[in-house]
Amino acid sequence: MRGKTDFDLPLDPTAAARHHADDRAVMASGQTKPDFEESGRHADDSEAGFHTSKAPLIDADGHVVGVLGTYADITAQKQAEAQIR
Repeated sequence: MRGKTDFDLPLDPTAAARHHADDRAVMASGQTKPDFEESGRHADDSEAGFHTSKAPLIDADGHVVGVLGTYADITAQKQAEAQIR
């Protein structure tokens, strides 16, 4: 979603601010934030869980110009784990 921020996504304002701050921290540090879990919401407003990694995007001159995030929906996995417990 090139050129978009978390505030352009269908997120509640609190979640958007949390994701935005996290993205800014990755950009400021220039360090990857790999393999963590975070909560969110699906488009239908149901609760969701995501496995996430974020990395700074660096241009040819070595400047951090954005962040690359990957997100895997692990909601069903978390629900199954809860049922087993």
